[in-house]
Amino acid sequence: MPVYLVLVNVVTHVLTSVRLRTYNLVLYTSVLLFLPWDTFLAVYFSGVVQASLLFDAIGLLAIAERAAIAFYAISRRNKLVAAPR
Repeated sequence: MPVYLVLVNVVTHVLTSVRLRTYNLVLYTSVLLFLPWDTFLAVYFSGVVQASLLFDAIGLLAIAERAAIAFYAISRRNKLVAAPR
C-alpha cells in the first residue's frame, strides 16, 4: 500500500534519533501524528481492499526506495568523513 512509505518514514526518523541520540526535527510529528494515522489507514485499507498483490508491491517499492535513499546518504556521509582535509 502507498501508506507504507509514510510508515517507513516514521520508522526511519525514530531509528535515526535513537541511533544518533539527537533530536530529529520531525520526530514528534512522526510519532504523534503519522504513526497512529498511518497504522489506522494500513489496517483499514487491508480490510477494505482485501490487500491485493498490487498494493503490497507498491508498499515494497516504497520500502526499497526509502532504503536506497538511506544507503546512499550513509555512504555519502562516510566518504565525506573519510576525505582528507
